[in-house]
Amino acid sequence: PFVVALVVLGNPWSWLVLAVVLFDVVAYSARPFRWK
Repeated sequence: PFVVALVVLGNPWSWLVLAVVLFDVVAYSARPFRWK
């Protein structure tokens, strides 16, 4: 739900936060491959 809210707002900050969140999710998913 918060992702939809950020996209609807369309602020540069919201896009930045969304990018950081997505990167964090990807980094967490790829943790065994990168940081091990």
